[in-house]
Amino acid sequence: MRSLSLIACWLLLAQTAVRPDLSGNWVLDPAQTTTTGAPIRVGGPPATGQPAVQAPRKTKDVPPRYPPEAQRARIGGRIVLEAVIDRQGKVKDLRVIQSVKELDDAAMKAVSQWEYTPTLIAGVPVEVVMTVTVTFSVSGQPPQMGTAVSPAWPTQPAGAARPGMGRGFVSPEIEIRQDVRELTLIRKFADASEEIRYGFDGRPVSNKLPGTGGAVDSRYIYVSRWEGEKLVSTISWVGPQGPRERTETIWIEGATLKMQTTRPALSEGGEPFVTTNVFTRKR
Repeated sequence: MRSLSLIACWLLLAQTAVRPDLSGNWVLDPAQTTTTGAPIRVGGPPATGQPAVQAPRKTKDVPPRYPPEAQRARIGGRIVLEAVIDRQGKVKDLRVIQSVKELDDAAMKAVSQWEYTPTLIAGVPVEVVMTVTVTFSVSGQPPQMGTAVSPAWPTQPAGAARPGMGRGFVSPEIEIRQDVRELTLIRKFADASEEIRYGFDGRPVSNKLPGTGGAVDSRYIYVSRWEGEKLVSTISWVGPQGPRERTETIWIEGATLKMQTTRPALSEGGEPFVTTNVFTRKR
């Protein structure tokens, strides 16, 4: 009986424990951002500390099928995709960064079947990330495929930092509102903003966040928990290659707010993606 009473007291204390207050207005400090484990980018300016690498050569091409409904409605346009190419030259991950919603699925289905020559650095095959394009023309021409004409990110919100695979856009400013039941994080861009909700009861919370990680229906499920003074959330979604998941941890360290995103390696034995963004209070 005494043991049951002690357990009940412990659970009560755990439920009523004072949580850290993460609320406030925060500004990104890009100089403190760190990333490890990400594939090497090709076809554009290399990341700091990474070598410049030429894009691999395509060895298998699967033409996209123009959706009949979109063709009848004379819907066309260019879809820009970001693809991770594994060490064997196959597309391991894929997401849309410039969308034509009626055509995205057709483009992804085709590109996911493309194959490339392995990319070698000092004779060793490596994973790379690159942008590719698929253009559907209402003039009756067959869909055109190729690499992006520039390293720009066409649908990135104004003011956002460059996205990484599966971790979303990084806004230059965030606002956090917190009460006893939940936390709301508002990402602020120069021309838009969006809200993300985190529940404190361990139940899934659905957030609709277009363009942040390649979800086929733009829905991301957040399941959050407190680990000491850190808010840890498991974020899951269904991408063009199937179910995906990443972990996000938010905490205050000194005068800064840190947001760390961890995503499993895309291949067995690979290094997980870990990105840590550092924010300071807005003055």
